[in-house]
Amino acid sequence: MAISTHPTRSYNVAKVAAGFAVYCDGDLVHTPAGVDLVAPTLSLAEALALEWGAQGKKINPSLMPLMQFVATALDLVPRDRDQIIARTLRYTQTELLCYRASYPEELLRRQEALWQPWLNWCASQFGAFLKSGTGVVVIDQELSAVSTLARAVSAYDDFSLVGLSHAVEMSGSLVLGLALAHKRLSAAEVHQLAQLDENYQLEMWGEDPALRKRQDEILRDLAACERWFSLLT
Repeated sequence: MAISTHPTRSYNVAKVAAGFAVYCDGDLVHTPAGVDLVAPTLSLAEALALEWGAQGKKINPSLMPLMQFVATALDLVPRDRDQIIARTLRYTQTELLCYRASYPEELLRRQEALWQPWLNWCASQFGAFLKSGTGVVVIDQELSAVSTLARAVSAYDDFSLVGLSHAVEMSGSLVLGLALAHKRLSAAEVHQLAQLDENYQLEMWGEDPALRKRQDEILRDLAACERWFSLLT
């Protein structure tokens, strides 16, 4: 199946035993670690072929977010899966949605109105109730809730785990990452919830170009995660 051509190379996708492989001029493409570039879905393989086909004579990895994700899934997750899961689960102790402002009251009201429904969703979806509080005191979550979320995260396959772990890191929230993975929230909605405090500060003190630039970068990364999840189904 021909997918994409640039001035010097032609990329195509073919069904193989393990999924859908990406070929360049008849040769199987490999990850940086030398693993065969085989995707679990046709949609993802076609998108990867298009990414490769859009490159010029010199490959620019920064313009290939899907390739970066798939390389992580094939090269790193099989080796470091337990560490990636543990790093993702550490967000249960720093869960953004659980730490509310003690002041100003308007910010606290916004946090409770916009964040609490997603803690409620987490409790309903996974049976994991996470406690919230105000101030900077560390919240000790119930071991049962953490264990339940650990089972949920561990159930993700290598490809889905890549998207989840990146979404959690970008948003600072395991709950929001899970909601994005479950297609309950869009990347834009996750971004708005994750940036609630920063946006409030912008309202109070005016524009901050450096902060806006960082927010745009986060939104771009969350959008890549959203697309990744859509291509896996």
